[in-house]
Amino acid sequence: MDGRNYAYITDVPYRHFSHYRSKVLLKYRDPGQIVGEIESGENTRFIQPEPDLANFFTGDVAVKIGAYTYSSAIVFANTLQDFSIAPLVGEDTTGRSTQTGGIQFLNLIHSNLQMVSPRFILTRPNGELQMTGVKVSSL
Repeated sequence: MDGRNYAYITDVPYRHFSHYRSKVLLKYRDPGQIVGEIESGENTRFIQPEPDLANFFTGDVAVKIGAYTYSSAIVFANTLQDFSIAPLVGEDTTGRSTQTGGIQFLNLIHSNLQMVSPRFILTRPNGELQMTGVKVSSL
C-alpha cells in the first residue's frame, strides 16, 4: 500500500513522520543547501484525508505486521498506529520504529572498501524516538 492509498481508509489528517535529520548530498540538494551539512527539523505538514472519494472504504481495517516488516512498511505501520487509523496485528517488527533511509555509498580511504550508510532518520509521527520495533496493537 503506497501513500496514495491512505486516502481510501482514513478520515483524519496524518503525517508519516514528526521530525527528520538528514545529510545534504550533491545529488539531492535543493537551492541554498550546502553539501555535507546535517539538517534537522519538524514535519508540520499534515496530509488531509479525502472521505468524499467514490471508493472510500467505511469498514474496519487491520494491518498485519511481523518480524520481516521493514522500511516504508514500518513508516506505514507507525502512521496507522499513531493516528488510530487501524490496529496492527501479527508480530512485533524486528526493524526499528524510528526509520532510516536514502542510502549513500562511501569508499573508505585506506582500504577502498565500500560502505553503505543511511542519509536520513525519521522519527515516528507521535514524536517518539523509538529504537525498538513497532508493537502490535492490544485489542
